[in-house]
Amino acid sequence: AAKVLELTEKIVAEQKLTAMMVTHNMKEGLVLTSEKGEIISINPSAASFFLGVKPDSAEFYEHEKGCIGKDFLTLDRSRETHELIERAQANGEAESRVSRWGREYQLNASRVLSDGKFTGIVLLIFDVTDKVFAERNRREFTANVSHELKTPLQSIMGSAELIENGLVKPEDMKEFSDRIYKEAARLLTLIEDII
Repeated sequence: AAKVLELTEKIVAEQKLTAMMVTHNMKEGLVLTSEKGEIISINPSAASFFLGVKPDSAEFYEHEKGCIGKDFLTLDRSRETHELIERAQANGEAESRVSRWGREYQLNASRVLSDGKFTGIVLLIFDVTDKVFAERNRREFTANVSHELKTPLQSIMGSAELIENGLVKPEDMKEFSDRIYKEAARLLTLIEDII
């Protein structure tokens, strides 16, 4: 029985070490809190987000030791994060986007239940700066392309409409057809540049 207990303790210790190594090396931030809001675990990425310290720095380890067992308020006093946690407690999960340290982050909070009883919160923090930047660039690109393509098309349509309605003098027909040709060539160049 003693050997079984010793083996079980060894397996549990190894699993705990493996879990710690995985969370420690995660790019995403991870904070676990108890049902009372006390910090059970915080990884270096989360410390970097909340405290502005570099992961794996001496400052991180100092802060990590000081955070464990303390109320989440000692880590973060922002209203947005506390509202996120309150929504997660009430609804099971919640998410929000925040800006910190010149970066954009998405925070996902989930309620942890054990046998139907609330036991804490898991908070994941994702750096979405590159994604937000790409989305912003895509929107700007689309708006610019739309504007650039509309200008020659409007000129072509306007000239063609005047010709169609017989409002162009025969002596001006060459000028209008030249304008249509130039705008169509400009449009083709724009499309080739985009592609």
